[in-house]
Amino acid sequence: MGVKVVTFFPGNAARGKSTISAGMLVFDRADGQFTAALDGDALTARRTAAASAWRRII
Repeated sequence: MGVKVVTFFPGNAARGKSTISAGMLVFDRADGQFTAALDGDALTARRTAAASAWRRII
């Protein structure tokens, strides 16, 4: 199971930085132990690409 955390800092645009940042924490369903920390932005990009590709297949 997992928890995705997202931040929004609109002032970052003026600094040339991303305004939205995200992270995902993943835990084992069986015992609740922490198993991974993932970059939420990279995860979202991969999910979006996969969903787009899937729509073209079906």
